[in-house]
Amino acid sequence: MTTPEDKKITYGCEEFGRLTWVMLHRPGEELQMINQENCHQWLFDFVPDVNLFIEEHDRYRELLVSQGVGVLELGDYVREKRVFISQLPNLTYLHDTAVITTKGAFLSAMAMQGRRNEEVVVQEALTNLGVPILIDFDNPEDAFEGCLLLSPEILLVAETERHSQQAVHKFIKKVLTIFLGFVILLVVFYLIKIKTSFFNIIVDYFFKVFALSQ
Repeated sequence: MTTPEDKKITYGCEEFGRLTWVMLHRPGEELQMINQENCHQWLFDFVPDVNLFIEEHDRYRELLVSQGVGVLELGDYVREKRVFISQLPNLTYLHDTAVITTKGAFLSAMAMQGRRNEEVVVQEALTNLGVPILIDFDNPEDAFEGCLLLSPEILLVAETERHSQQAVHKFIKKVLTIFLGFVILLVVFYLIKIKTSFFNIIVDYFFKVFALSQ
């Protein structure tokens, strides 16, 4: 697998180590879609300063390059789904859309309507780079925004408001067939809402951890 510059890239994040390659998306015209009326729909707290947003992203890219990290631009590897890029103002946050292992990628199924189709763009880019897609979701009702690889043998999955139960169970079943001997830590969060005379709502989280293996 090579980049257009014929540089061989490696992938996978099961172990801690020095970052060698990263894929980024430089924000552009899609940020112009955000205004005062729809910023919350696009999951922004306020309308971003587009020029400052791009400037900060460019500084981040320069920092990575200065540390010897190879930077791949998402748009260079997307052709068929390119039209989606200008419609996805959150696409810059690529870490939410896939988890990359040494065997291939776990694609997310974005839970929020404002982020739907981000995984479609990322899937094409990864495929064109030669990264196998190990897990994806084809049911529109599925919601699965990522997991965390703690080591080559341990995977953490959190069942949150951005994970549907059916998608989590589907993901676990697939993972245990691909990675024999894998231990999956399933964290289930419980949300407690308490109404008081002083505050409208107090939110408290507690969780249980389940260890699953083949």
